[in-house]
Amino acid sequence: MQRRMSAVAGAVLSLALCGPAAAQQKIEWKQTVNTAKGLNMPKDVTADILGIEPGDTYAEAKAKLEKLLGESGYKLPPPMSDAQRAAAEMNGQSFEGPLREATIRMQFPAPGGLITASYAGQMTLIRELPGATKQTIHEGIEVKMSAPSSGQQVLGIKRSISYPTQSDQPRVSEILAGLRTKYKAEFQQVNQFTWRAQYNDGRSYLAKDPVNGCKVQYSLMGSGDVSSINPKGECDVVIQLEIQFGISQDHAQMATFYLSDNERTKANMGADFAFFDSYVRGLQNTKAAPPKL
Repeated sequence: MQRRMSAVAGAVLSLALCGPAAAQQKIEWKQTVNTAKGLNMPKDVTADILGIEPGDTYAEAKAKLEKLLGESGYKLPPPMSDAQRAAAEMNGQSFEGPLREATIRMQFPAPGGLITASYAGQMTLIRELPGATKQTIHEGIEVKMSAPSSGQQVLGIKRSISYPTQSDQPRVSEILAGLRTKYKAEFQQVNQFTWRAQYNDGRSYLAKDPVNGCKVQYSLMGSGDVSSINPKGECDVVIQLEIQFGISQDHAQMATFYLSDNERTKANMGADFAFFDSYVRGLQNTKAAPPKL
């Protein structure tokens, strides 16, 4: 997708764990595109990780993460008044829960200074799962989203599972067999630790050179990154597995799964930066009277 984005050509997105920053002018979001779910995937295959799918809205993805959190047995702490919370924080108590949001901020020039646009661009779920012993299995799920101008859709998901106890470590061959069945695609070995499947125009696609082939590209952050996403058009959707081996070369001490909808990322990021560009140009289109000469 080629779009003219000169007004925000130097703009970049930044990730912050704190709340929205004060802006000189509050941006008025307007959705300009709505990329449908399931694009570039076979009709009988759903690209998802634990039910979270590219194209899910912020609200849909958050509800799914909350459900996963509930399945782990986590219970919300009892409600506290502002005074109780302040006192607890002074005593060093942390209220950062297992489901967290991060704010994406973008600054770009406008008449009178800079305008800051912010939105919830990432959600992270940390949960503990029961293992064979008292030692739990650690899991982290990161969900990256686009801006509201493209529907604040899920672009990609990362899921990491750590098995501290050897008796909990799954076999890599069984993980790969499950992935092949779920996604109906062949996972090519990229290197000793990495396997990857990709889809092109709705079909599973085998790269001739998997080592230098597709990349996970849902986390690119600058307007200049858009043209570099899926440049050959062969990496529409990418699913990747990375393994840290455990007690053998067929056991995983840690397994990390990536689901990257590259074409959605390209379309949504292009639309987002085009929206910012148009917004700035609208502010620059002033109609003030010239001075009396």
